[in-house]
Amino acid sequence: LLVLTLRSEFYARLSEWLHHPARETRLVNLEPIRDEAGLAEVIRRPAEESGVAIDTAVVADLVRQAGAMTNSLPLLALTLRRLFERRDPVQGITPATLADTGGIAHSVAAAADPVDKAIDARPARAMACARLFAALATVVEGVTIRRTAEVAALRADPEIAILVDAMRTQGLLTDLDEAHVAIAHEAVFTHWPRLTDWCQHFAVKLDLRRQAELATRDWHHAVEVERGDVQSLRQRRSDVLRWGWER
Repeated sequence: LLVLTLRSEFYARLSEWLHHPARETRLVNLEPIRDEAGLAEVIRRPAEESGVAIDTAVVADLVRQAGAMTNSLPLLALTLRRLFERRDPVQGITPATLADTGGIAHSVAAAADPVDKAIDARPARAMACARLFAALATVVEGVTIRRTAEVAALRADPEIAILVDAMRTQGLLTDLDEAHVAIAHEAVFTHWPRLTDWCQHFAVKLDLRRQAELATRDWHHAVEVERGDVQSLRQRRSDVLRWGWER
């Protein structure tokens, strides 16, 4: 028995892989944590296990903010990380610490601020930023989602390498393994103004690129199948290898 967990924003990609709608498969939807007790536990437990005090007023405020938002858990996770980094060495996480981070709604924008400053520091980094965003974003059915990128290819450009390190430091980029990185969560696409604007501007081109990549994958797959079947290759060609007017 194999149990696979999948966030809902990846249904479209699963559908592409299965070649039919993912919702028709045997999926069990797991509801996100929305109740106050559950959110409070998510906030309080990591701090307790790390030996860091967290003010009850901070917990109550974060529960209120998270409860008023949709898709709040990834933003809450980023906020908690920033609170931990800015904690008082004696008092721990206090209301002043929370005020300094700007709260959940501003967590991504606040984390992205040093990256924005790094981009604006040199004209060459604006172009590097566009190439980096192109490597990290794609569009499926009008929705911007994460795209896996090879670290080595990104680091080949010194300016992009600087931005990769800055995004990692701020929790905006995550290491999928030793060789690949991706945007930490889809919520970053809607809460980092620079990235949001870029994706909206290039949405059509990102979607066309994805379609071209899928067509190329299907082409190569068809070639491999027919090369492995000599008799079939003599008798017919795959529809994938025919132009539309030939079908």
